[in-house]
Amino acid sequence: MTFLGIPQNWLNFFETFLKAPVRFMGDPNGEVRIHQYGMPIAYTLSMVLKEAMRFIMDVAVSHENEGDVSLYKHHEDLWFWHSDTEKCITVWNELNTYGNLITPEGSVCWGFLVFDATKGQFVITQKEIDKFIIELRDQLAATKSVSGWVNVYNEYMTFVFGNLGGILAVCFGPDLINDICAAVKRIQLEAFSETEGAVAELASKIKSQYGISDILEGYFYFPMSRAEKRPH
Repeated sequence: MTFLGIPQNWLNFFETFLKAPVRFMGDPNGEVRIHQYGMPIAYTLSMVLKEAMRFIMDVAVSHENEGDVSLYKHHEDLWFWHSDTEKCITVWNELNTYGNLITPEGSVCWGFLVFDATKGQFVITQKEIDKFIIELRDQLAATKSVSGWVNVYNEYMTFVFGNLGGILAVCFGPDLINDICAAVKRIQLEAFSETEGAVAELASKIKSQYGISDILEGYFYFPMSRAEKRPH
């Protein structure tokens, strides 16, 4: 932004915006941490900063290939094509050069995954799983109703699957898929060590609060979206 001639008072404002203090919404007394990586989602200012970075990259690419190849943006992806293979190679090299200039040093991470360069694949950060299990226990213990417990559990398990790469795919490789399955199993065994899993824990809560103990296990897995509305 300094290169583009942005004055210092605006640079200070951008830095304040990007280093916003954040806290987990469900824990008002939790630790406040300073946002260090990436940009907040769905803010106009975030889009301005991203487009400024892309503008310089567009100029660099155009300069290297004399304007013959253009970059096309589709959501967060960039596309380019040309009948001349050498021009495509030139663009690719320039993109890598620019990317190395703006990419921070450190590990390549995605949620609970970190890229292991020696293996050439992502691996699970077990320390993050440990912290997740502790937080899940605390949040479930703070609920006061069965529906509240179910809501917290569903939210947290959606979060953990997203941070383990989302829906399992063959492209992850068999090792990572097996590790993800093992991590989810460990969460179930360690977060619910007294009842051996979330379903057993939920059944215990229902029995304790309502005295009902003959619910078929299949009902615990039945999604609300499939429930039919029947007339009284």
